[in-house]
Amino acid sequence: MNAPTAYDYVQALYRLIAVQSGSTAVAESTTREIFLEGFERSGGQLEHVHFDDLLRVAFERRDQYPRTSEPQLNGWPRKLHLLPEPERSSVTLFYLEVVYPSVIAEITGTSLESLAGVIEHARKELGYQPF
Repeated sequence: MNAPTAYDYVQALYRLIAVQSGSTAVAESTTREIFLEGFERSGGQLEHVHFDDLLRVAFERRDQYPRTSEPQLNGWPRKLHLLPEPERSSVTLFYLEVVYPSVIAEITGTSLESLAGVIEHARKELGYQPF
């Protein structure tokens, strides 16, 4: 995995929140809010923003986002949105490929073994067919 850029993290944060909430509008406003909080904590210095922490905040707040009765997502994001939590967030973080599985396990408060089981179960639910 190449080192992700700030842009990669912000995009991952947006996508995670969109899948969690089912709403692109919620994803836009919440991404901005979480990023600005992290930026302020860093003393206004982008190079000191702890991007993994931004994903952790999004994971911790996943049940606080307003939810739409009809998700505004299509394709894989919609399928991911329909998974129950914490599978939804765990699998989304895994497929975004911005952080290592060990970081996902830490963010979600689980072990690597449990994370592997969650991903395996979600793949079956999603009908994932490996190449």
